[in-house]
Amino acid sequence: MARTPASSWAGCSSFGVRNYFERMRLVPDGLNQATRAINAALQDLEINRYRVQSITREPSGNPDVDSYVLTLVDTSDASRTFAQRIGTT
Repeated sequence: MARTPASSWAGCSSFGVRNYFERMRLVPDGLNQATRAINAALQDLEINRYRVQSITREPSGNPDVDSYVLTLVDTSDASRTFAQRIGTT
């Protein structure tokens, strides 16, 4: 999803958030916009058990690569969270 451009997948028009990550440095509310977009895609795909709780930017050893941590929450048990690191170029 992070590497797919928005609206490029015919199966789910809300799938794809690469555009958000590409302009994250320029858009002050970019992390929140990406969170909302991912959650909308999960809802469109009828994936109801998980939601993105937060996205945080991490320092990267390479200035050309941005690194983010997505924290997912299990909607059936909010005490269960999962973190996933993604990198974008």
